[in-house]
Amino acid sequence: MPVTTPKLPSIRVYQPTKISDDFVGEYGKLSTGYRQVTRLYGGWWSAKWDMTNYPDATKRGFFSRRAGAHVGVFERGLLIWVGLVWEMDYYDRGVLRRISMEKVRNAVKCIWTDQSDGTRSETAYFTNDQSIDRYGRIEEIVYLDNTYQDTAEKYAQTILREQQFPISRILTVREPEKEQQQSQLRVSCVGYIHTLNYRYVTISDSERTIGGSLGSIGVAINTDSEFVIQGHIDTNSVLTRPPETATRVWDWISELAEIGDGTNPYTVQVYGYKRLKYFKIDTAPTLFWDGSALRTGTTRNTGTYKFSVRPGILRDLTWPSAPLASTQLLENKQDSFVSEVEASTDYGMPILKSDDFNDSDLLANLLQSQASLLEERED
Repeated sequence: MPVTTPKLPSIRVYQPTKISDDFVGEYGKLSTGYRQVTRLYGGWWSAKWDMTNYPDATKRGFFSRRAGAHVGVFERGLLIWVGLVWEMDYYDRGVLRRISMEKVRNAVKCIWTDQSDGTRSETAYFTNDQSIDRYGRIEEIVYLDNTYQDTAEKYAQTILREQQFPISRILTVREPEKEQQQSQLRVSCVGYIHTLNYRYVTISDSERTIGGSLGSIGVAINTDSEFVIQGHIDTNSVLTRPPETATRVWDWISELAEIGDGTNPYTVQVYGYKRLKYFKIDTAPTLFWDGSALRTGTTRNTGTYKFSVRPGILRDLTWPSAPLASTQLLENKQDSFVSEVEASTDYGMPILKSDDFNDSDLLANLLQSQASLLEERED
């Protein structure tokens, strides 16, 4: 039987949320290779797809105008992923271009030391309101030693001028392939958890507990997050203090989450509605592998259901069972932490990964390739 192209979920693109919630268009019908990643620490982490089958004018327009756009992905009317367009690669007639939000900065200041007496000072933030009104405030702190205030200010202004908007840049130019019929566009997105690193932590008062709505995590979200809002925050009485050096919000929150409470591990995740949740990780198994199918309880997670699988504890029923001591974190030798779930229209069941997984692992890549070939033969 001929191999059929998997049907993609509905990919709905909107204006950046700072501008409006206006709908731009649906881009799932002709796209291919949809893939999304969900992480134990972070929640909906990334997504990408290929728009090669769209007309050249559509691809060029999308590439030029949609960096930072809001994206909602739906499967049979159910929301399965939310984020924003982060980076795009466009290849046509030998030229590979990239446009990215990665280096966008629209609020820049410089911390500097005076050349005469070593006094440490900082400039005000230099900003671009047009960029902030479109993408939100994205801060950057730069440093200069043994200098003057005027020099520090000009340095911050230069960085702002260079990085205030996403700009299309040429990555490579080469002789085009003779057989190329279409230009190619790959769209890469990130979840809203990434916007927590747009800003630096500004709370500077005395010690707080990690958890609770008035703890460090909750206050950081309420004070220094423009897009992510506070959801349920578990209590955790472990005390902490604000960072002493300039630290981005997600970097600090993820560090706090990994501290736990001495007995239980905790995590922070953002899913739909951009609400951050901080909670204890349930160490009872939520995923089960029997050698032929992945299950959450009695549900077989293939096809449509694969996009609903979330990281947690995997019990490998093909491995000999043996209970672990009560002082250990997991219950059984069959159990393992799943830190990342990758689901794609290109393969049937999701790929579960631990923190020890490495994409360069040849055996893992070989097994994935063999599984894909087997699925094609079955189709």
